[in-house]
Amino acid sequence: MTKLQLSKTGLILGTLLFLFNAFDGIVTCVFLNMGVVEELNPFIKFLYNNLGSWFLIPKILLILLPSFLIAYAYEWRKSIKITAIGVVILYGLLTIYHMYGIIYITSSGRI
Repeated sequence: MTKLQLSKTGLILGTLLFLFNAFDGIVTCVFLNMGVVEELNPFIKFLYNNLGSWFLIPKILLILLPSFLIAYAYEWRKSIKITAIGVVILYGLLTIYHMYGIIYITSSGRI
């Protein structure tokens, strides 16, 4: 049986995934409360409609397990490495998209 061992690269990727997810949740919450966007993810939309801003708690908690798995299981298999890097890149692109949205909304006078 393979032993769980913390990997430096896995820790960095797991931390980035957690931070990108938290940023996504906070920006989404702010934009939804401002009424300038509509949530497209059906699961997050369900959480937001039923919990309001408290949807952030399950959203952030749900990403903790994958973040820890990336940190500890990164060296297990090549497929884990590829998946971890791909997910972090996608969340990084989502973060850039949100940053563009922040700039667009603030410069267009929508707030």
